[in-house]
Amino acid sequence: SPRPTPPPAIPTPRPRPTPPSGGNPVLNRGKDCYSHCWPGPCSWCGKGNLCCRRGWNPDPQICKTVPSSEYITSHHECVRGPSSPTPTPPRPTPPPVTPRPTPTSPRPTPRPATPTPGPKPPCRDTDDRCATKWKGKCNKKMVQKKCPQSCDLCGKPPPCKDKS
Repeated sequence: SPRPTPPPAIPTPRPRPTPPSGGNPVLNRGKDCYSHCWPGPCSWCGKGNLCCRRGWNPDPQICKTVPSSEYITSHHECVRGPSSPTPTPPRPTPPPVTPRPTPTSPRPTPRPATPTPGPKPPCRDTDDRCATKWKGKCNKKMVQKKCPQSCDLCGKPPPCKDKS
């Protein structure tokens, strides 16, 4: 009698490449990372790992250094970042340059600033009549004083007043 056909072989998931010492395991391997982070370094993929797509030109330069053996899909996926990111050693900071004392000429003593009167009141009309009864009467001193906004005097220096 014919032998029963064996059940179809279940595809075994590819073994995950073991990260080299110092690398961090890739999280979410094979899943589309594009919606979780921009192409390039991506914490969703694990510390120091990247979200890249094989041969995808718009990806950042760092993705182009990933060996194609790292990719298992045709979309953006989590791949291992540069195996041992060598931190660039900080440049030794040069000793601070002490400025040479220049022969000092006697500095003029700064004059005490003239005491400024308190904050200027905001420039706006202070009387309701500015828009009605006094409209157009900006030649009158009292109207100018109470209606600087309507008389378009805001920002202009007040007319000189003799304080004698």
